[in-house]
Amino acid sequence: MIVLAFGIGSYAMYHGYKKHHHRLQPWLLFSAGIALLTLKQVFLTLEFWLLIPAVLLIIGAHIQNHRSCRVHNHAHHDDCDH
Repeated sequence: MIVLAFGIGSYAMYHGYKKHHHRLQPWLLFSAGIALLTLKQVFLTLEFWLLIPAVLLIIGAHIQNHRSCRVHNHAHHDDCDH
């Protein structure tokens, strides 16, 4: 389930980054959330304490990605291939 969440979330982050805003902050928040989600599976006694920040970071990353996409609509950079 974590791999599926990572795959779908990464696609959304990549699309926003590449085609719209070119900001790394949503990626960093998303990565931190996925890392905590993975750690939750390793440290079962801390499951609840790792799950809440993981979910908040992932949701926050998607909200920030969405807002950045709406503000910038389409930002051309040197690495923009379209």
